[in-house]
Amino acid sequence: MAELIKVTTPNGKLMWVNISGVGKVNYNEDGREYVASVLLDAAIAKPLLEQINSAYENDHQKDKKQRSLGYKSCDEDGAANEDGKYYSFNFKTSTTYQDGKSKRITVYNSKAQKVDLGEAKIGNGSIGAISGSMRYYINGKEDGVSLWLNAVQITKFEEYVDDAGFEEQGDGFTGIEDKDTGFTGQPENPTKEEKPKNATKPRL
Repeated sequence: MAELIKVTTPNGKLMWVNISGVGKVNYNEDGREYVASVLLDAAIAKPLLEQINSAYENDHQKDKKQRSLGYKSCDEDGAANEDGKYYSFNFKTSTTYQDGKSKRITVYNSKAQKVDLGEAKIGNGSIGAISGSMRYYINGKEDGVSLWLNAVQITKFEEYVDDAGFEEQGDGFTGIEDKDTGFTGQPENPTKEEKPKNATKPRL
């Protein structure tokens, strides 16, 4: 088995971070995983690119076709782009250990101290770095390098907000009436005059 090499990225734009709860379904759809990506411009990314490429070249077998090296060329928003101005490095790991115990991704602040985000989630545009490891792999007729996620450091935090971005549009559609129940609107604290006609005293 190829050597597991520790790696820590430079500071960059954190993207698509999902490191809590049940994570997301993995590529093979046979389990769940935590994921985090960091986007770097080409000049800052160069040493990391060389480290990954070197790990691949050292173990690459000529009869294997390169599948993925754990990074891609992209634009400043992370969309695939072959101009080589930016690179996205994509880390992942299973949500559980082999013994079934839950895995936890450690989060550090700008002072390299462990922090607990509670229910807050890391939004795109946060600034930070990723710590993990990389390893050459063979998958059938293909090979490549996997980047494994261990920890995330945040130096600038942008909280993920599940907001569709809509604004109130005044009077208009508010919902569809449920015609099956037969209920009608009632005052919160009815007076004697406002009480429903069919109201009866409770039996003792």
